[in-house]
Amino acid sequence: MINYLRKEFVNLLLSVIIGVCIYYSVNLTFFSEKSVNKIFQMNDSILLLNKELSNLKEKEKNLMNKIEFLSLETLNEDYVSELAQENLGLIKEDNVLVLLEE
Repeated sequence: MINYLRKEFVNLLLSVIIGVCIYYSVNLTFFSEKSVNKIFQMNDSILLLNKELSNLKEKEKNLMNKIEFLSLETLNEDYVSELAQENLGLIKEDNVLVLLEE
């Protein structure tokens, strides 16, 4: 009788341990911070941030080219004149300003 109770207790204990292990496995797989869903969401976020990073690098490259173009060693009078015309509306004395209505 005691051996039978020991076997039943051991079977019950093993069943509870297996149930707890299954519960934690499911919980870790689907509902924790390192779950499958979170990993997919993080991968999507990483892809979006990498695209944004590449766009920002391209903008940085363009701005660095403009800065290099405007440095004192390579200052181009035509480019400065063009910038003044676009941004300030300034023109040289020998230029003719033509306004086109859209």
